Amino acid sequence: MAGLYELLDDYYSQADLFDYPSMSRREFAFESWTWDGPSDRNHCFPSTEILRSIIRIKKPKAVFASNARYLDPGHVKMDKKTITGVDLAFDFDFGDLPEHELSDDFWSNMDSVAVHVNRLLDKTLPTLGISTDNVMISFSGGKGFHVRILDENILSLNRNQRRNIRDFVRGNELSNYHTFAIGKNKGKHSPRFDPALKGGWPGFYAEATQTYLKTIHDSPKSIAIEFVKANLPLHPSGEKKGQKKTPSDESIKEIVDIVQSNSSILKGGVFARYFTKKNQMALVRDSISRFAILNNGCAIDLSVTDDMRRLLRVPGSIHGKTGLPCMLLERHEINSESIKRKVAEVVGDDLVSISIPHLVKTPLGVYDSDITELPRHEALSVLSVLTHEKN
Repeated sequence: MAGLYELLDDYYSQADLFDYPSMSRREFAFESWTWDGPSDRNHCFPSTEILRSIIRIKKPKAVFASNARYLDPGHVKMDKKTITGVDLAFDFDFGDLPEHELSDDFWSNMDSVAVHVNRLLDKTLPTLGISTDNVMISFSGGKGFHVRILDENILSLNRNQRRNIRDFVRGNELSNYHTFAIGKNKGKHSPRFDPALKGGWPGFYAEATQTYLKTIHDSPKSIAIEFVKANLPLHPSGEKKGQKKTPSDESIKEIVDIVQSNSSILKGGVFARYFTKKNQMALVRDSISRFAILNNGCAIDLSVTDDMRRLLRVPGSIHGKTGLPCMLLERHEINSESIKRKVAEVVGDDLVSISIPHLVKTPLGVYDSDITELPRHEALSVLSVLTHEKN
């Protein structure tokens, strides 16, 4: 009868641990099965084989490495480590997805997150002029993916520069003044739609405005009304923060009527000339802003990219909460079916005898106590989840 530590030792004896650039300059940390988070820190290793030997001794719940490279990664005081460079990293987790993209299924959520990862790689980073030639993509083993840019030209970016990149990628704290083309209405600045705008968020907003208005203009009235309702903006603050605004049905109908009766609006112009009521114009403006962000922003964890001392999971290590391996992925593998197949390949699918004391749910399925034999990757997941829940 196999136990968790036995399965972990078998796995790590041949695990393909990622061989980091400048490995000896990185801080490594471990999470124990009785502690939440990487509490065992300030380790440094010259090679993956030395790291492997320590993992096999400790058999930790998780293994982490710094995005930063230090002069003295093993120093116990953070300010004495001395940063020499930091990889640019993005953390994708389905907890950061817009609510309408979430489901109750683990793997459906993974596919939803994958859309945002591909958006980052295909659209957002190229827009910023950041090469993806040296990109490292990994399934975290948990709720998402990590993307690291391992490029010597990136290492020297400071925290403010990384924060600006983070905000651009997420579409965070955008100003309508800078994203909409600005026209004038009665001598005052007012949002204007310019379909010719290209590049960055002004270009994304122009594209979103075109799609938003054309969808309303070309759809039957009932469908257009539902489209407007589906894309209403959220309250930015106060008790209702994060909740959709609820304009009257009459206001929504008026917006649809204005767009459907004015084909010229599709060619551009100042919003206030068409939407003459102040609240009406603001509603359209904010709806388009949200529409643009939902279709162009990447749902990343805002706390990671500008954190110069952030630790992320080591590819090749096991995620203790799920029992799934953190794994490097090729671009075509950023989807749930490929990940499930790769988990079985990486951990193994030979049958293993284990004891299951009670019903347990893992990302790979639900298992009852009458089961005595499972494929190795499922057995490792079951025993990891059981141990995590116990502690």
